[in-house]
Amino acid sequence: MNKTTRKRLAEINVKLEIISSGLRSLVDDLEGCRDDEREKYDNLSEGLQQSERGYGIERSADELDNACSELDSILQSLEIAIEYLNNASE
Repeated sequence: MNKTTRKRLAEINVKLEIISSGLRSLVDDLEGCRDDEREKYDNLSEGLQQSERGYGIERSADELDNACSELDSILQSLEIAIEYLNNASE
C-alpha cells in the first residue's frame, strides 16, 4: 500500500471515528428517552397501564427500544469496519 492510500485511509478512519462517537451519543440519548417512557409506564396504576394512554406509552417505549437496537447494530458494524481499516493500513 502506498503513502497516498495510507493517508486516504487514515482520513476515512478519522471520519468514521467521528461518526461512531456521534452515533454512540445518539444511542445514549435514545436510551434515556426509552427509559423515561418505561418509567412513566411503570409509574401508572394498573388500570391506567391497560388504558389507551398506557398502551401508547408502552408502544412508544417499545419503538424506542427497537430504534436503539437497530442503531446499536449499526454501531457494531461501524466499529468492525474501523477495525478492518486499521488492519488494512498496517
